Amino acid sequence: MLTVAYLLVQPVVAAAWPTPYDLATNSISDLGVTGCGDFRQFDDRVVYACSPRHALMNTVFVLVGLLTSVGAVLTRGVWPRRRLTWVGVAFVVLAGVGGILVGLAPAAGVRGGHGAAAGPGHDGRRDLAVLEDGVTVPPAARGSTSGPKGR
Repeated sequence: MLTVAYLLVQPVVAAAWPTPYDLATNSISDLGVTGCGDFRQFDDRVVYACSPRHALMNTVFVLVGLLTSVGAVLTRGVWPRRRLTWVGVAFVVLAGVGGILVGLAPAAGVRGGHGAAAGPGHDGRRDLAVLEDGVTVPPAARGSTSGPKGR
């Protein structure tokens, strides 16, 4: 439920940009960059990002990640009693840890650490949805949940 914080904070942080933040071009990670300049996206495109309110966005990444992980552990008792439920809980915890790391290692020039942190969160949430539904979907058919146009 706290992930609604992304929707509330994103426009506030984006409004402070000296150039317009573009949902179709920039990733949500660009809102957390700690410097201004051209940054390589995960799909190798280069876009300009300058986020004066990066501390607010990174704080939200950390808080949502922390509460996601803690919430998964604390609510484990009400999850369905199935053999693979612990895998679903683990994915949610992993997604939360990824969010924490994204906030602590913002995308500011070196995408390696940030990409490693962002990957588990995005992949964990996508894979959790597949596990919850009990449906196996080939990775290529799932697409990316990390942003517009597959970022």
